Amino acid sequence: MPGGPVPKPDAQRIRRNAVSPMTQLPAEGRKGETPEWPFATQNVRESRYWHQLWQLPQAVVWERDARYREVAFYCRLSIEAEDGMDGALKEMMQVGDRLGCWPLALLRLRWEIVKDEVAVRRETDHTPAPKVKRILAIDKSA
Repeated sequence: MPGGPVPKPDAQRIRRNAVSPMTQLPAEGRKGETPEWPFATQNVRESRYWHQLWQLPQAVVWERDARYREVAFYCRLSIEAEDGMDGALKEMMQVGDRLGCWPLALLRLRWEIVKDEVAVRRETDHTPAPKVKRILAIDKSA
């Protein structure tokens, strides 16, 4: 979810007190199998959305912190909000805020989505390094 507010560099900040570092999330998202649904029942729409949520960059932190039930609750609320259930949208927005689903929430949580530029370069640059001609020094006086 790039495009949100970006903190100023240290030299430009008015307050120079210590700030906790940003947690960097991979732009390519979380890799691996989708976790098991934590509730007793799950419908088809929830299953599809659950799978999509666990591919987001934020899912790296959700998995680290074992926030499966909270993400499942957000998933269920999102679908209820789409269906127009009373109060579901407000609740979904609050849970989504705690999960870092919005740009401002990412900033408040001190999370940033970053691209692994080394991996991208490694994948795209398959050309071998050019061969260098070496000059051989020969002593002709011998």
